[in-house]
Amino acid sequence: MKKRLISLALAVSLILLAFTGCGSELKYAATIVSNAGTATKVTEGVYRYYMDYVLTHPEEFSLDSESLEGDVQEAVLGLVKKYVAVNSLWADLKTDMTYDLRDNAANETDDMWDIFGKYYESIGVTKQDLYKIVKSNTYRTALTVYYYGEDSKISPVKTETLKAAFSKRYVGVKIIAASLTTEDALGRTVKLTGTSLSNIRNYFNMMKSKANSGADIETLYTNYNTSHDLIGTEGLDTYVFTQNNTQYGANFFSTVSKLKFNKAEVIENSDTIYLVYRVDITSDEYEYFMRYKNDILVDLYRSKIDAMIDNRCKEYTAEEKSRAARKIYKQISKAIDAKSAGTTAATTTQAQTTKTTAPSSTTAATTQSGK
Repeated sequence: MKKRLISLALAVSLILLAFTGCGSELKYAATIVSNAGTATKVTEGVYRYYMDYVLTHPEEFSLDSESLEGDVQEAVLGLVKKYVAVNSLWADLKTDMTYDLRDNAANETDDMWDIFGKYYESIGVTKQDLYKIVKSNTYRTALTVYYYGEDSKISPVKTETLKAAFSKRYVGVKIIAASLTTEDALGRTVKLTGTSLSNIRNYFNMMKSKANSGADIETLYTNYNTSHDLIGTEGLDTYVFTQNNTQYGANFFSTVSKLKFNKAEVIENSDTIYLVYRVDITSDEYEYFMRYKNDILVDLYRSKIDAMIDNRCKEYTAEEKSRAARKIYKQISKAIDAKSAGTTAATTTQAQTTKTTAPSSTTAATTQSGK
């Protein structure tokens, strides 16, 4: 037993030494000092992340190709101050984040690292650095929930307000789709004309009329498949759209967002006709509202949280390691140029060797599934 205890103690000591060694190797690019004299050191990895962000989003900071290196560094320090301010504001509350928010931060970090990990490593950003950034963004959400969430003790928002805002941003629909093309005798795809085109338009408008008179959309779907000798799924999926979804046409979202719940409309493009039926995805039947309500809350109170952060930033003075900052600027600028050159080359090669085809009507109604 004594030997096992000694071995355990030795193992713990080695682990502590390993962490101590890692800590001593950390490099810092800036220090943020508050009016009260509190100094917060910012690691090179976090600084590098924000430098990369500024250089890849210059328009957000009124920068262009003529901007000086000092202008870029000033923009980076602005983001670093906000990063420290958010962390500080959350620390002041002396409370814990919910399990869901902590879990979301960990999962988002894993997802981002899986996709962009190699690039981040190439610019000197570790997964731990990335987690710090993501966690800080999560603190921002947590601050919003603390001050304005439904259960807030400060200024709680009404659930009805959140649902109304949610319904403007997210639209849920069930879709029945049919192709407006066929194959001719030579196997070529041609558009329907004459009686064939009129029949399918009439059928879809008939389904629209019945749906708007209270008919069950699932029954209409089953009857449509039966009458046309089609094999369909057991039921219709619910698809969630935002204004950014344009694959069904530029006016699709504006059309379906004007529909009342449990009402239908027929939408037609060059090769497909759709019956879209709007459903209330804020109801308990769906999980979408619970999944996205924090995003809605953050949007509603963005200006108020921004004001809190800006006020805290006014208390800060940034002390930057100029030599390290110049080195980081040059390294990341070079990495971005290399990445851009590689992307351009890959795009050119792909354009020369492949053809782009539009999705078929059989897949058009399944690519935005909210399930």
